[in-house]
Amino acid sequence: MKKDFEIIQTQNGNFLINHYDLIGNFIFRTGLWEPHLYEFYSKILTREDICIDAGANLGYHAIQFGFISKKVYAFEPQPMIFNQLCANILFNDLNETIIPIKKGLGEINEIKQMWSIKNENFGNDIFNWGGRGIEHKDSAYNSDEIRDYDQIEVTYLDSLNISKCDLFKIDIQGYEYYAFLGAKYTIQETKPVILLENGQSEIDKDALNFLKNIGYENYRYYINTNEDCILVHPKNEKYDINIKIINQLKTKYNIKKDF
Repeated sequence: MKKDFEIIQTQNGNFLINHYDLIGNFIFRTGLWEPHLYEFYSKILTREDICIDAGANLGYHAIQFGFISKKVYAFEPQPMIFNQLCANILFNDLNETIIPIKKGLGEINEIKQMWSIKNENFGNDIFNWGGRGIEHKDSAYNSDEIRDYDQIEVTYLDSLNISKCDLFKIDIQGYEYYAFLGAKYTIQETKPVILLENGQSEIDKDALNFLKNIGYENYRYYINTNEDCILVHPKNEKYDINIKIINQLKTKYNIKKDF
């Protein structure tokens, strides 16, 4: 697969991008990534907040979290993308704020296999490295082939004993339910705002039901793929502020309450 790296400057930071990566190419062309999410979290985060970014990719959102919050735990298990993440943390002088972790999140500590990057071919030699997920019984792509270079280390969030979490962004391609099982104590104790990519598969429904059953409300963006969600818990200490910001943005981004 082709790779062509370049360091670029944008209004939201400096980034090492790969022109043959879908997300890197988009940031190169526009200087942005998922501005609808940025417009929400940039209004709720403060310098006292702690963030978790599961599926951090090259770090676009993690960098934004780092600019406006106190501490960021950024999980990215793919070696090449993890190296970009680390570079981007350095290029934005956030090495004291962002902690990069070369692991995926799941239910237990284990070794898992990510599906082949060949399944993320968008044509013209462009591949979506951030579109890869962990192979499991309900994953988009499964293979009986054992590929050492696609093996990753998975950990569970509760093992880190994070006592404060204000924002939990998670986009790990259908493995979110398992990550929630491994983060049950952290979520119940800290009740963070959760930014979740959520589709229509059965495992996606399991992830939403998990959060619904512990009291979360779901607000879905009905734009693009209709998969981006903001989940807030009524017992979150900034609940009223979160809802106020959602209401300010709901017409612009067609945000509707699902439950």
